[in-house]
Parts: sequence; structure tokens; C-alpha cells
Amino acid sequence: RVSTPWMLLALALAVGCNEYELSGNEYYETFQQTPSVAVDILFVVDNSPSMVHEHAAVVQGFGSFIGEVMESESDFHIGVITTDMESNEGGILLGETPWISTADPDYGHAFMEKIATVGIEGSGFEKGLQAAKKALFDSPAGFGDTENEGFLRWDADLAIVAVSDENDCSDEGNLPDASDQEACYDHADMLVPVVNYIDGFRNLKTESRNVTFSAIVGPPVTDGCEDTKYGLRYLTVVTNLGGLKGDICQTDWAEMMGDVGLIATGVDTWFALSHYPDPD
Repeated sequence: RVSTPWMLLALALAVGCNEYELSGNEYYETFQQTPSVAVDILFVVDNSPSMVHEHAAVVQGFGSFIGEVMESESDFHIGVITTDMESNEGGILLGETPWISTADPDYGHAFMEKIATVGIEGSGFEKGLQAAKKALFDSPAGFGDTENEGFLRWDADLAIVAVSDENDCSDEGNLPDASDQEACYDHADMLVPVVNYIDGFRNLKTESRNVTFSAIVGPPVTDGCEDTKYGLRYLTVVTNLGGLKGDICQTDWAEMMGDVGLIATGVDTWFALSHYPDPD
């Protein structure tokens, strides 16, 4: 509801004061949208030692997430990779079955198994954008003899969801050898520019609106949120591709994961009004 106020001035001579009567116009706007017919959802999950509690939060919030996906009646693929690009499994979908689909009768249990497979023994150099790139277009997931073959469907929308308590450290071999994670921050100029990944993800589809990127990462101010860094690089991708900017420091992820499910299936959760709203 929005109001455009105008005032009528009435002179109350009997009491010797001014009284103001406020009136205005009401505007109603309707937004119609149709969920995606098909969507491929890639979770990029930090598997470094500091993530044990966050993995539990992802699992706990999965019910809200998949509830929104199921209500949309979208034909979905859900896959999980890690941020660890130091191992041979970097960018490869986890699990005996590489992805969960609409046809799986117990998708909730299957997702929990995938998150359990993530583990917390991964590299402290979290390279989520680089991992997603390898999973989706360095080793084409839609065709060819690769481990991810068949996950990415060219006629489906794509939703990428990153979960990490560190900023992205995708360097593709540019960083000097270092023994600690601070190299990602001390040599940030040597990381691959975020725009390279944004363009790569966007070009996977003929229309940019068919690709979204959500990130549950460290907020700008992480006071009181132990061992968490500001996930600026991930959030920059969200700004450019559209998606959810989630706060990994939250204790209850149910609403946040539900919103990720809505966005992944092409359902907007906010709208721009044509009139300036009156909060009162």
C-alpha cells in the first residue's frame, strides 16, 4: 500500500487552533509469475574444518528449501560439490548418484547423505567459484564423457548456491605457494577477477535471467561470528546474477533456505513498486 498525502487546512475558530486532516490515494499492484519448468541446482559447499555447524544448518533448512521447490512443481536436478580444488575430486558432483532428481522417492535422505559426504577435511583455500566453473563448463556437465555428464540440461534454468564461512579464493594457480589461508587476503589482487566467473555463468544460458547465484556467506560485519570472513566475492556474483544474499551467522536457516528454494525455481521474493510507499 502506498499513499500520496494532501492536506486540508481547517481553521477552528471556536478553540483558536489549527487542525489538519490527512487524506490520500491508495494504489494496488499485482505481480504475476510462473515458476521454472525445469531447474538444475548446484550447491557449492565449503568443506574446510570450520564448517561442521554450518553443514548441520544446511541439512536442517533443507525441508524449507525442498518444500518450495516441490510446490513449484519444477523438474529439478540437485547436485553438490565442495570448495576444495586441491584434491582430484574438485568440481565433481558428490555421491554414488551424482545428482538428486524429481524422480527420487527419498530426496531428503539423499541430500543429507550428500552433505555428510562433504566432510570437514577440505582445503582451507576455499575456491567456490573455480569449483563451480569446473563443474559446469570446464568439464561440460551437459554432455561428453565427464563425471558430471547429464546434470546440466540446456533447456533448464540454472541456480548456483554457495555456502562458505570464508571469502572466495579462486586463483586458478596464480597464488604463490603459501602455508596458510591468509594468502587469499594478502594477495587478493592475484585472484581471478569475479567478472570472469559472472560472464561464464551467464553465458551458460541464452538468457541471463535463466541463471541465478545465491550465497550464504559471511556478512560485512562478522563480530561475534567466530572464524567467519566477509564473503565479498560471492556476494558480488549475487549482485550481478540475482539471488539471495544469506547470512551464514544466522542460527535458524529455515526461512533463508526457503527463500533459496523460491529463487532457484524462478519465483521472485521482492518487487519494485511504481509509487513511493508511505510506511505509515
